[in-house]
Amino acid sequence: MPGDPYVLSPDPMTIRGALDLLFWASAPIHARYDGQHDWSSGVLLGRISAPSDQSDLQTEGTLALHRLSNAIFDRHRTRVTGLTWHERSIDGHPGMLVSAQVHYRVERLPSRYDTVTALLVRLDDGSVIMAASSVPNDTDSDDRPPGRRGARNAHHSLAAHLPAGPILDGSGLDYSIAMLAGSEPLC
Repeated sequence: MPGDPYVLSPDPMTIRGALDLLFWASAPIHARYDGQHDWSSGVLLGRISAPSDQSDLQTEGTLALHRLSNAIFDRHRTRVTGLTWHERSIDGHPGMLVSAQVHYRVERLPSRYDTVTALLVRLDDGSVIMAASSVPNDTDSDDRPPGRRGARNAHHSLAAHLPAGPILDGSGLDYSIAMLAGSEPLC
């Protein structure tokens, strides 16, 4: 997972109907934009809930991206545009890189959309893991605090390797990542 300014949530989470296990790290882009809440850039590593079709990662990625867009934007109404797919094999496992802009309108929030990029990889047992980033459109603007500008490259810090090697290089999360992959910890 990326380093500073990102903060890793201490416990694994779930997004019902989308990811049955995930690890999330975020960095505020608009602190207390409404007086109470932060709007953040985020990265995650998770396992897709009940993958649908053993051969179609494009459909799996599209469903996952739509489900994420309904869950991670504080339940604000969203619209997905510019959806793209690119096959990406990872260590001989089938993979798909999916990207889109997720648009929203939130009162007092200057951001208007996030670019969401997700890499899905199907493991030998048929399960699908996903590394994803969500970055607000105004992350790199000149009025953002120093240190936040690197958020746009958050997804580049997610290096995907599958067992027997680490899934996230240098993450220190080998035990947690092994849980996702259904293998023994890589300690």
